[in-house]
Amino acid sequence: MTPLKPASTPRFWWPALHAGMFMGWEEQFNWIRDPLLLVVYLLIRPLATVALVVVMYGLVTHGAWEDPLFAYIYLGNALYIYVGNIFQATSWAVIDEREHYRTLKYLAMSPTPLLAYLAGRAMVPLFLGTMSVVVVLAAGALFLHLPLSPAHITWGQLALGLLIGWTALMAIGFFLAGITMNSRRYIWVIGEAVAGTLYVATGAIFPLTVLPTWLQYVAYALPITYWLEYMRRALLPDHLPTAPPWTTWSAPDLMHVLLALTGVYLAAALLFFRYAEQRARREDLLDATSDY
Repeated sequence: MTPLKPASTPRFWWPALHAGMFMGWEEQFNWIRDPLLLVVYLLIRPLATVALVVVMYGLVTHGAWEDPLFAYIYLGNALYIYVGNIFQATSWAVIDEREHYRTLKYLAMSPTPLLAYLAGRAMVPLFLGTMSVVVVLAAGALFLHLPLSPAHITWGQLALGLLIGWTALMAIGFFLAGITMNSRRYIWVIGEAVAGTLYVATGAIFPLTVLPTWLQYVAYALPITYWLEYMRRALLPDHLPTAPPWTTWSAPDLMHVLLALTGVYLAAALLFFRYAEQRARREDLLDATSDY
């Protein structure tokens, strides 16, 4: 059993966060030393994520690019890049530290708050996700004639939505990190599987009313659902379809629910991760391997 480490104090949180960010940066970019190759990587990767959706929409609607529904789908798909990046980052950070570098047990024994370190590891994918979203939105405005204009964006609403949304996504990511820490098999699919499932259940690519009733209730319990709608209104306040259930909802209404759910998810995630870490110690899972 891994021995209990000394109680973490606030002065250890920033060093742990900084160390996680440094490690995440080195891991992401140690194989890219050519600036031109880095630019190509950052451009092609996000554009490829939306190309399939754009092609499918064009084939189904015969190129109805001016339809507000296209903007709704495009923005949801672009913003969802954050979800995949953060979920994968928090889950894979545990896999890397436990199985690739074999350092998770040492982190757990040190005064370093493990949660702060994992949060730092997720900051780099968060930064890369921001670059990807910007590239995808710029491509939509330039080549697909989306009515995106800096003059029309509600910048205050956008900044607040990003801050709260990132917090909500990190909270869910902490759940995934705790689950990964206590799993022995198929752990490499946890982040991707959850992100892929919620892609359908949060209204990222189509209105919630097309979902089965039971799945709609699931969507209403997820902060991502309200965050996507709130961010769409910040980016395109006057060019989006008003489909149920959002017909009577204002932007402040969405933010109030988003704040409440984010607080609940964050508090629950912190408690769950503490339990998950303690369980992983008891079961000797901090140095377990899944032969991945």
